[in-house]
Amino acid sequence: MILNALEEWDWHIHHQAAVRLLQAVTNPLPDLIAALKHPTANVRERAAYTLGELGNPQATQALIHVAPDDDSHVRYHVIYALERIKAADALMIFIHAVEHDTDADVRYRAARGLGVLKDRTAVPVLIQATQDEKLHVRHSAIQALGFIGDERAIEVIAACREDKSLRIRQAAESALTLLRQEHSAHFLHINGDSVNL
Repeated sequence: MILNALEEWDWHIHHQAAVRLLQAVTNPLPDLIAALKHPTANVRERAAYTLGELGNPQATQALIHVAPDDDSHVRYHVIYALERIKAADALMIFIHAVEHDTDADVRYRAARGLGVLKDRTAVPVLIQATQDEKLHVRHSAIQALGFIGDERAIEVIAACREDKSLRIRQAAESALTLLRQEHSAHFLHINGDSVNL
């Protein structure tokens, strides 16, 4: 039943399709995990998305195992699922994707995942990602740095307040607000200058 549903659903209403599928089956986890290895990319993608909607941590290792899928849509939804599960074991998957994935949407989703995990190990990679060629990746990296709240990111985020993109400038202001809440100092010294956050 699950495999048929994954093969036939309308991707334009994927959320509703996933919800209906999860409501119709008592224990969908084993079949969804098995579907991650299906030869058709669309089925793997839908299985990963549905596992994200399910949010069961028992799917973590199976998702990590298929994270390097050849199809970028599958990789995106695997990372989406791991983000939804808040899988700490996925830290290196997210870091690798931000650094090396050729698909900007995958890099964007992985940066979001790092913000959810709030692991300071990711700070150097996210700082680098604030220079990504794609605006939505930079935006996601700045947000993640704000959520993590590590002082190493302050100088980079402060510089992003001068970006030509309003969206980036707003993300930088929001991230600095989060950093201000994290750190008690009213003024931080950046490059020898006192910067009011």
